[in-house]
Amino acid sequence: MDETIRNDKELYTSRVFNAPPALVFETWTKSEHLANWFGPDGFTITTKRFSSVPGGEWEFTMHGPDGRDYPNLIRFTKIVKPKRIEYIQMGDPSSEEDAFFVELDFTESDGKTKFEMKMTFRDKDFLDHVINEYGALEGQKQTLNRLKKYLTELNS
Repeated sequence: MDETIRNDKELYTSRVFNAPPALVFETWTKSEHLANWFGPDGFTITTKRFSSVPGGEWEFTMHGPDGRDYPNLIRFTKIVKPKRIEYIQMGDPSSEEDAFFVELDFTESDGKTKFEMKMTFRDKDFLDHVINEYGALEGQKQTLNRLKKYLTELNS
């Protein structure tokens, strides 16, 4: 069952993907996969650099369908293949002021993957800002739907 729960400073989402955890994990740790699904509907990404190891970084720009560009930096803090990824994500690579922490878990269940994502923000106001300014709830839903479709294409 897909669900998203919000509290004061966290967003928790769970999904089940019809693919093994190793494949779902790989779609998060290889730039050639991320280019095919990451971001909300209509968005594309350009990767400037990518290293999915603890301490490694993924610097990229999300290009919106309205022509707006959104710089992003992800700093990987923990990677346990194929079970867990932790990272800090920020919009401005030169400042951690707008950073938030993300934990991803990949658990096998009957040949499928139970995927869990917890995003932790510094406070309620910042989470509200990300939801209201950037449409984080709908964007996350669309992004995970794109991942689901991409996994279906990989498995066919």
